[in-house]
Order: sequence, then C-alpha cells, then structure tokens
Amino acid sequence: MIDCAYASLAAHWLPFLIVAAWTAFFFIPGARAKDKSLSRYPDYAAYRSRSYALVPLIW
Repeated sequence: MIDCAYASLAAHWLPFLIVAAWTAFFFIPGARAKDKSLSRYPDYAAYRSRSYALVPLIW
C-alpha cells in the first residue's frame, strides 16, 4: 500500500507499472511459496479455512 502512495505522489503512470510488476513477479510468488512451506504443519488446514489469501481474519 505504501508503494502505491509513493507512486501516486509521482503523478505519472510509470511508478504504477513498476509497483504492478513488482507485485506480479515478487510478492505473489513469495506468498504462494510461503503457503506451500506452511502446508507441512498439521494446523495449516484449519488456518487456511479461516483466513483469506492476503489478509488473515483477526476476529
């Protein structure tokens, strides 16, 4: 979110493109790799059933 804020301060389309590319090539694959590594734990299925892909439920 802070990256999008910095991109909006630049008032140009290129920073938004850079943030979108970073998200597509680094953030999403990293999140998937983290989910894959966590899947070896027995409580992961319960965690996955009560959380969203990017924002876990806190309540």
